[in-house]
Amino acid sequence: MDEQPPDLRSDQSAIRRVRPALWQWNACDGAFLHYADINPHLHVNCCYLLHVQSEPPPLALLKRHIAGRLHLLPALGHRPVRGRWGTRWQRCGPLDPDDHIFERVVPAGRHRDAAIEEIHGAELPHDRPLWQIWLVHGGDQPGHVVVVKTHHAAADGLAKTVVLATLFGEPPPAVSAPPGRRPTLRSWRFALAELARGVRPGHLLPPPRTPLTGAWVRTTAQIPESRLRDLARRAAARPNDVHLAIVAGALHHWLKGNADFWKANAPYYLSAVTPIGFRGQGDPADQGNRVGVVRIALPVGEPSPARRLRLIRQATGNAQPPPAHRGAMRLLCHSMPGWLVRPFFLYALGPRHSCMLVSNLPPLAPLAVAGHPVSQARPVGFLYRGHALGFYVGRHNGEVVATCLADRSMPGAADLAGHHTQAFEELDAMFDGDNLTEQPPGAEGLG
Repeated sequence: MDEQPPDLRSDQSAIRRVRPALWQWNACDGAFLHYADINPHLHVNCCYLLHVQSEPPPLALLKRHIAGRLHLLPALGHRPVRGRWGTRWQRCGPLDPDDHIFERVVPAGRHRDAAIEEIHGAELPHDRPLWQIWLVHGGDQPGHVVVVKTHHAAADGLAKTVVLATLFGEPPPAVSAPPGRRPTLRSWRFALAELARGVRPGHLLPPPRTPLTGAWVRTTAQIPESRLRDLARRAAARPNDVHLAIVAGALHHWLKGNADFWKANAPYYLSAVTPIGFRGQGDPADQGNRVGVVRIALPVGEPSPARRLRLIRQATGNAQPPPAHRGAMRLLCHSMPGWLVRPFFLYALGPRHSCMLVSNLPPLAPLAVAGHPVSQARPVGFLYRGHALGFYVGRHNGEVVATCLADRSMPGAADLAGHHTQAFEELDAMFDGDNLTEQPPGAEGLG
């Protein structure tokens, strides 16, 4: 950490100097705020859990360090303000680290997860920028955890990784997306057709025998990134497609093991939504949401891991818009008025359109807290209303970390991480050099 970082309250001029036109409010930011307003029993907070195997630093040192880096992240000095003509980002006065950086000491003999879940689920105050950092230590576990928490309205997945790299790593260079191609009439037709296609109901889980609770169970699976990339190379597939196939395989085993919980047989496909970035030339990398979602049909009823991967490759290939089409989708998602975007947003992430979100976040550079390396960085999101499942995937220190969320009413929710690892090993075993075995012995469908 910096030995003598400047006091944040004496460095506000830097925030005013950097990119004064940065704070453009877009309809997607507003949609997340609106979603939280109409679902007061839920939250839309996203966290990264930074695990460090050392004694915790003094809280005052952590505050001074963060204060010394915040001038590099002007977005963290703004908060949403609702006015007569809509909502906008407004620069705050001098930030007080005491309003954003806190400590939680877990009593001896207790596990930290309960404290972390409480921090994650607590509502962020809207009279200040929508972020917090918590130093959590104590309990029956060694080391400490730094919880970096933001409201989704303030930062999408790419913005979160830029914030982490700036606060706890080497500040990255300014990120500027390559200029996109100018949208053509064909692009607009494609974008409108995609919106129309997305209105159709998706493939959903059968009705459960007990209602959803809105609370969830969190488990974590880890895969060496080198093994995942090697599997992707041997399968001639993108790593993201491989992970979607792993999620489909995990759900295949989970559904088979809990068939009695459902009032009907599980379908062959389940609809998942996955984010896709639309950042263009001049868009900031560390602020707001420049993202849409696409719906992917996961073949959870397919017994063959190899065929699951083939079907997902076909689905994602059809869902990836070319550059000119992405420009049109970006304009549709971020230039339409908020009152028009919100209904599409609510439906796209609603229980009639899909039953889960699968988010693959950008990789993280090496991070450190008080000079001690972060051993693991775990992303944790939330479950959308009516969703029983969610998967958040991050990459750090050569590991792919998948956080699996399942509603507490789901049977075997704590087993999802184990099924995730099992699905990876099965898929990896299917590819032996250039030889592919179509179906392993004893494979069965869901019926």
